[in-house]
Amino acid sequence: MKIHRRGYKVEDINITVAQDQTTGEDFLIFGGGHCYVRLNRPTPDSPELWALYHELEDAAGIYIFRAAITPAKARGPPAMCPGGHRRFCIRPFTLAGLGVFE
Repeated sequence: MKIHRRGYKVEDINITVAQDQTTGEDFLIFGGGHCYVRLNRPTPDSPELWALYHELEDAAGIYIFRAAITPAKARGPPAMCPGGHRRFCIRPFTLAGLGVFE
């Protein structure tokens, strides 16, 4: 599923169903947020990535789990992320926005 919102840090959000390989529990993956990082990859604890994580959590609360998001956040990272770890992906793109295939 896709959520399109204008005027937010993360305007386009992808939501995918997945399954935890350890517990077999189904969960949703919220992904979004694009920026040009050049050769400087952000560190996992960078303020910019945390801003994107919080934006995705807010979107989950608004559109999907309004009643469940606050108690899940209070339980900590394992309730919000498989294994308790947030993840991010750096994809190589050219300045024209095209993928790097070589």
